[in-house]
Amino acid sequence: MPLPLSGLSGEFAKAMAADDPKGAARLAMSVGPKLIELPTPEIAALAPWLRSGRIPEADADEVLAGAEAVGTDVQVGGRTLQVVGALTPDVALFATSYLATAGAKLDEALAPPEVATKAVTLIRPRNADRLDAKLGELILAAYPSDRFQLLTPRIRPDGVAFGLYLAGQSLFLLGGSGLLIGLYRRLAARKSTSILLTAPLREIAGRPRLIWGVHLAFFGLYVAGSLAAYAFPTVNSFLLAAVTSELGDGGKGPLAAAGRAYRSGSIPYAAVVTFLVNFPLGSLAAITLPSLIVPGSGVLLSMFRASTWGLILGPTEAILAGRMIPHTGTLLLEGEGYILATFFALLVPVYLFGSGPIPPVEPPPPDDPELASLAEPPSPPPPPRREGFVRRFAGAVAINVRGNVLVAIVLAVAAVYEAYEVIRMAGF
Repeated sequence: MPLPLSGLSGEFAKAMAADDPKGAARLAMSVGPKLIELPTPEIAALAPWLRSGRIPEADADEVLAGAEAVGTDVQVGGRTLQVVGALTPDVALFATSYLATAGAKLDEALAPPEVATKAVTLIRPRNADRLDAKLGELILAAYPSDRFQLLTPRIRPDGVAFGLYLAGQSLFLLGGSGLLIGLYRRLAARKSTSILLTAPLREIAGRPRLIWGVHLAFFGLYVAGSLAAYAFPTVNSFLLAAVTSELGDGGKGPLAAAGRAYRSGSIPYAAVVTFLVNFPLGSLAAITLPSLIVPGSGVLLSMFRASTWGLILGPTEAILAGRMIPHTGTLLLEGEGYILATFFALLVPVYLFGSGPIPPVEPPPPDDPELASLAEPPSPPPPPRREGFVRRFAGAVAINVRGNVLVAIVLAVAAVYEAYEVIRMAGF
């Protein structure tokens, strides 16, 4: 039986219930306290995992509290159930729950119609060391998501383990950023590069501080968001529940379309839908177009996205941390697409009010001494002429159009990798 949420969790659930009652109910069920009735043998088997107190007796107003359950008693249907024991954190499945021994007296406490109860099935794999996607398929087939909610243990790593994981993830993102920037510089130096990409690559190669600054800011905000999610797990749970609800069958936005594409099990279909969500909506509409209307304003949305990624995807739980090992590649590639869009969006104010575009590199003079002696001495270059505002704005639009060709290439690669990784990992 789900117990009422309180504090920040309760406020989140109320706000969510206004637009998505089912999502709010799923949030309450996943993160809120619960009163669970277990048969006598089941609850007696928990004796080795007692942190304090004792096992509650049958037909008594007594309960056993999980490691994260708070309070000294539980109010249910006008009855007060006293906490007589507490479990260790090892029993992660019941961390936020209260456990009672099944009996007629408890059934009387749950009898009033205003008290909502739900049936729970405890699933125990025969071989916990061999959990795979096939088992996930069997569980989803037996308990379809439109009628059941799957509750998994919410195991939070300690501060040291979380810090080491996040540090390793940060090094991967930093190293990946360096490799990609080096690739852009190498392509910029080649003469065979496409005409469409020549100017964007020249801008990246000619502005190392800016391109590195955008990378460090974007992935730095992801790390900051992850730290905030670890410090405030309720916020992480609320956002994760909202995204999960939108990805489900009841969602209506772009994420719902992506969720249906991934559930189809088709990698090409999922990749196309992911690209259409990420490039036209996530890049052009959210970063490029606002920056052309208010110079550089799309940077704010890009940085907001990075911090939100941290709040939702930060490795604050053991299961999520395991899934984020392959998904960090998606984080790097998809984030790179948004970083490039942000870089070119920042060139709008640079072109309008700053130094303007990076000029093409002139070829070096010939090495032949005889040809060099016949050449006229170089004359000093004329002072640069400041172009009008319309031409500068046209140049800013042109570099963003060309730059978004590179953005589209990166996001296409990211979409293919993400589709493969998520479908293979989730077992769709």
